[in-house]
Amino acid sequence: MFVVLLILAALFTISSWALSAQSAPFLFIAFIVLEFYLAFSRPKTALKLLFFILPWFNILSNTVFRYRAIPAVLLFLSGWIAGYLAGRWFKKEPFVLPDRSYLFIAFLSVIFLSSAYSFAKYIAFLPDFNATVATLYLGETVKLKNIFGWIMLGAIQWSAGPLFFLTIYDFINRKSEFISALKWIAPGFVVSIAIGIYQNYFNYGFGLPPEFVNAFGRISAGCFDPNALGYFLLLLVPVLAYLALVYDSPVKFALWTEVAAGIFMIFLSGNRSVAGSVLAVSALAILFIFFRKDIRKKYLMPAILSLLLLAGLFFAPLSATKRIKEMVYNRFAESGTWSEFFKPDIFGERIPYWELSLKVIKDNIFLGTGVGRYLVVTPDYLRASHPLFNNNENACNYYLQLLSETGIFMTLVFFLLLVFVLNRIRLSLAPLRNMALQDFLIAASLIFMLLALNLGPHLINFEVSVIFWTSIALLWTKPGHSKGSL
Repeated sequence: MFVVLLILAALFTISSWALSAQSAPFLFIAFIVLEFYLAFSRPKTALKLLFFILPWFNILSNTVFRYRAIPAVLLFLSGWIAGYLAGRWFKKEPFVLPDRSYLFIAFLSVIFLSSAYSFAKYIAFLPDFNATVATLYLGETVKLKNIFGWIMLGAIQWSAGPLFFLTIYDFINRKSEFISALKWIAPGFVVSIAIGIYQNYFNYGFGLPPEFVNAFGRISAGCFDPNALGYFLLLLVPVLAYLALVYDSPVKFALWTEVAAGIFMIFLSGNRSVAGSVLAVSALAILFIFFRKDIRKKYLMPAILSLLLLAGLFFAPLSATKRIKEMVYNRFAESGTWSEFFKPDIFGERIPYWELSLKVIKDNIFLGTGVGRYLVVTPDYLRASHPLFNNNENACNYYLQLLSETGIFMTLVFFLLLVFVLNRIRLSLAPLRNMALQDFLIAASLIFMLLALNLGPHLINFEVSVIFWTSIALLWTKPGHSKGSL
C-alpha cells in the first residue's frame, strides 16, 4: 500500500512542480528544494514552516506573479509530502497508515485516472502546445498548454488534502510533536491579519484577483481569494481556540485575541455563508456550555461576550454584513413576507450554476468531463441555455463539481471516504456530555463547512484543504500536547 501511495505522491509532486515552473521557475524551484530538504531531514521544522506560511503566502501568487498564478502554498505542500515520504522510504522506516487506507488510495487513484482520461482527449504524437483547442463563453481562446495546466491543477487540487492527511497521520503516530508544529500557524495568522488590514484600509485591491476588486470591498488577507479566506477562517478560528484551550501558556491571551481577529476578518471577507456558519457555531457553543455544569462557570460568560461581539460585528459596516443586509432588503422589497423570503431562489446567482452543472452531469454521468475540463465543456451548455453574468469557472457547489468532473463512481468513493472519516471521528470523541469544548468547536466547524460546501467549491483551495484535514487529524488521532508557549 505504501508503494502505491509513493507513486500517487510522485504524480502529485511532478504535476505541482511542472505547473509551478510555468509561472516563476527559479523562485518556485528554490522554494520546492528548501521544503523538500527540510521535510526529508527535519520534518518537524518543515511542518512548522508550512503552517507558518499557510495563512498568508498566497499573496505572492496574486501580486508578485500576478493573477491566477499557481498558488504559492502548493510549493511548500508538495515539498512537504514528497520530502516526508522520500525520507521514510530511504530510511526504510515503517509508514503508519490509517484504518481502511484503501479508501484514501482509491480516491487518489481515481483522481489521477480521471486526469489521464482528460489528457487522452488532447494527446497527439507531436502536440502543438500553442494550438487553440477551445473557446470559452466570452470568446477567450484556450491553447493546448492551458488545457494541460488546468488538468494538472485539477488533479492537484482534488488530491492535495487526502495526501496531506496521510503524511501527517504517520507524523502524528511517529512523533508527539504535531501540536508544537501546528502552533506556528498563530504567528503566520498575525501576518495575514496585517495584510487584511492593509488591503481594507490602506491599499484596496492589493493582492486581489481582478474579479473581486470593487466587489463589496472584499479582501483576501493572504489567501487565494476572499471566498477562500472565509472558508479558511471558518476552520482556522476553532483551531486557534483549540490551541488556547489546551495550552496553559503566556500566549493564551494572544491566541484568544487572534480568535476575535479571525471572526472580525470573516466579516471583512464578505462570505455570507461563512458569517452565518460562525453565528451558528457560536450559538451552539453557548448551548453546549450552558448544559455542561462542569464547564459552565468557567466559560459561559466569555461565550456570551463572544456572541455579543458577533452581534456587534453583524451591525458594523463590514463587507459580509453589507452583503447580507442587501440580500435581506432586496428579498423583502420583492416579497414582503417570510414565507416568500425563503423560496429556493434565495440562493440567487448560484441557481444557474447548479442548473448548468446538472446538465453537464446528465451528459457525463459515468466518467464525468474529466478532471480539469469543466470550464472547457460549459460554453456549449451556456450558449444553449441562458447566459450568466460572467464565465463560470465552477459549479458553485463542491459536490456537484466533483460529480461533474469525475462521474458517479468517483463521487461514491468520495462519500464512502467521507462517511468513514466522520464515523471514525465520532468513535474517537467522548459523548456530548463529556466532550472537551475544543473538540466540540472543531467538530461543529467541520459540520458547517460540509454544509457550506453546497454554496461553493472552496475546499479545493489549498489553504482551506490543509486546515480542513488538519482539523480531522486533531479529532481523529488526538495528538499529544505539552504545556508550553509558542
